[in-house]
Amino acid sequence: MAIMAEKTWEKHANPWSGWTRMITYPLLYLPFWFLSDFLNEPSANLFMPVGLFFVIIWFVINPIIFPKPKSYDNWMSKGVFGEKLWTVNKRYKDINIIFTIIPAPFFVIALYTTYMNLFWETMFFASVPFLFKLWFLDRMVFYYEANKDKL
Repeated sequence: MAIMAEKTWEKHANPWSGWTRMITYPLLYLPFWFLSDFLNEPSANLFMPVGLFFVIIWFVINPIIFPKPKSYDNWMSKGVFGEKLWTVNKRYKDINIIFTIIPAPFFVIALYTTYMNLFWETMFFASVPFLFKLWFLDRMVFYYEANKDKL
């Protein structure tokens, strides 16, 4: 995210960009649900590699395909600009880093439970990183409000 150009940050601050990216996070697990089928018979089940390819492409192009919003006066735009400020200012040592560190093992476990086709376990372990991402965005709104003069 730190390498994004200024114009890209402005486009990514479009609420459509932020929210469509957020609702795509659960789709990241879907290809892994079919991974065991793909490993057992690759030619019969191409959903895993094709699905993963499309999810990754979406995450790459999402910040650039939406236009600049007419207004940045909304929660998602402020969260995106807060994340930009936080990243550019290299604030990785402040308390907000916990929103990246704590969910990481849950993400790995969610990938494993998805691979094992354990539905409820996947729902639990995948929801933790998702909720932490929302919480991180909420913290970035506060960070933006406190530092918007530096933008």
